[in-house]
Amino acid sequence: IATAIGDQSVKMLVNPAAGARMAVGETLTNMVWARIDDPEQIKCSANWMWAPKLPGEGAAIYEAAQAMGNIMIDVGMAADGGKDSLSMATMVGDETVKSPRELVISAYAAVPDIRKIITPDIKAPGSVLLFIDLAAGRNRLGGSALAQVHRQVGDESPDVDDTALLKNGFRAVQELIARELITAGHDRSDGGLITTLLEMAFSGNCGFKLSLNGDDNVFETLFSEELGLVVECSEENQGAVKEILADAGLVCENLGRATEEKQISVGYNGRSVLDEKMVVLRDWWEETSYQLDRL
Repeated sequence: IATAIGDQSVKMLVNPAAGARMAVGETLTNMVWARIDDPEQIKCSANWMWAPKLPGEGAAIYEAAQAMGNIMIDVGMAADGGKDSLSMATMVGDETVKSPRELVISAYAAVPDIRKIITPDIKAPGSVLLFIDLAAGRNRLGGSALAQVHRQVGDESPDVDDTALLKNGFRAVQELIARELITAGHDRSDGGLITTLLEMAFSGNCGFKLSLNGDDNVFETLFSEELGLVVECSEENQGAVKEILADAGLVCENLGRATEEKQISVGYNGRSVLDEKMVVLRDWWEETSYQLDRL
């Protein structure tokens, strides 16, 4: 079997219903990299951690549960178990401290061939990096890691506005895997597009050179945590990949290429926004985990 997890607790603070839908969406964009028997056979556990006895929180968990049920019906998956921790608040002196709203979706599905698996690490420097947009061009920053590190939450959360787009994207990528047209893939709903690409380069021990264009500002384009996927393919397979995605009604953008040189270069609307050694960025990326390990 393949298993995958989705959780979007920071987005829950902005909009509990959107956060629940995004948790389901992220589960599917994590599950998609294993070729499974049938998307409608996906089952999951839904684990809730909440403080519903506090003012407003009961209504929030109701909205989230209703949203989770509706999107699961739309995409054809089911929760067949789970656990509730609904006493997630305590008093510290005169202050009430509560946990963030949390829904963790843990999904599983049968896999007919365990060799049909795509991992995030870039395999072949010189290959093409393609972005598959599952959010119809939206780039909302609410509940993002970018907002969090600036001690903000935001006011508009990413959401699953079109479940048909999500389902079509899932089936199209499954076909790409079945036909062995892609060699790596990663989703953008935790950290945004730039984090997705950097993690692919970090694990592939290589660099990339990208030329991006858009009407949004550079922060929205690079750090929005909407649903979306990045795939790596060879030059000769690029046409076939784009044809399958187009037939599924998906927008696909050529971002640039992976490079053997360990340099990260990103241009946006003709202006350089990032030019740094990959190993330097990887050290920064690993620093938080290192500090936690030390503690």
